[in-house]
Amino acid sequence: MIKIAILTCNEIDPLACNDDHQIIPYLQDQGIEAVVKVWNSPNENWQDFDFLIIRSTWDYCENISEFNKFIKSDEIKNKIFNSPDIVLNNYNKSYLLELEKNHFEIIPTTISPLDESVIKSSFEKFNTTKLIAKPLVGAGASGITVLEEGSLSIPKSEQEMMIQPFQESIVSDGEVSLIFFNSRFSHGILKLPKEGDFRSQEEFGSKIVSFTPDKELEDYAREALLSMTKESLYARVDLLKNSEGHWRLIGEIELIEPALYLSFDQQSPERFAKAISKRVKG
Repeated sequence: MIKIAILTCNEIDPLACNDDHQIIPYLQDQGIEAVVKVWNSPNENWQDFDFLIIRSTWDYCENISEFNKFIKSDEIKNKIFNSPDIVLNNYNKSYLLELEKNHFEIIPTTISPLDESVIKSSFEKFNTTKLIAKPLVGAGASGITVLEEGSLSIPKSEQEMMIQPFQESIVSDGEVSLIFFNSRFSHGILKLPKEGDFRSQEEFGSKIVSFTPDKELEDYAREALLSMTKESLYARVDLLKNSEGHWRLIGEIELIEPALYLSFDQQSPERFAKAISKRVKG
């Protein structure tokens, strides 16, 4: 029997949607034994596993050097999904600028360290009174700062940050996420921030419901994914509404450790298990 490790981390917010265990019985039906393991446990012998699947390794950003070394190690680099090449090209969010070059819509973005002059010029460039600054490497809403014109508090950062005009549509309409397995659409969700907040993550009290995209949106998200890689086992494309009210602004294409919201589609755990089986059995 093929044996795989589903990789997680030591500490997970109890409010986070961590439902990867749902695929285990379906993998068993496919002749695959799956167990959940902490990715940086010092006592694991990864040679005991035929394959490893990166899932809820949500502390990787705080341990980026260790994580990169882990996924590139000779012991596992050829048997881990998503692959090291995909991961290394995805954790720095500057990839969004490449999507824009490929004619996909993103939130207008400047990448720069933060100081007073950069913030002032960004207000002018984007013709807005409200900005978002967030780290190029980060998970969830960690490190996000909202900047309002005229504020007496001017944050500074020597590291490069993504600076974007605040999108009011996320407050009113939320964010949709489309999930793909082996580049095929599986299911979608809509995340609505709680009143008075803009963060769509469930840890911050957002409401999550199932979402069915039309064919045009499904194809748009898939084309954006395929422009980055044709080899992903799993992917999540997050989108916001643009100024015309269409779901076109790509917030992220998550290829490392996205929550897949399997609980919101009854058939999705089996679909994911079959996608894994297809990969590991060649």
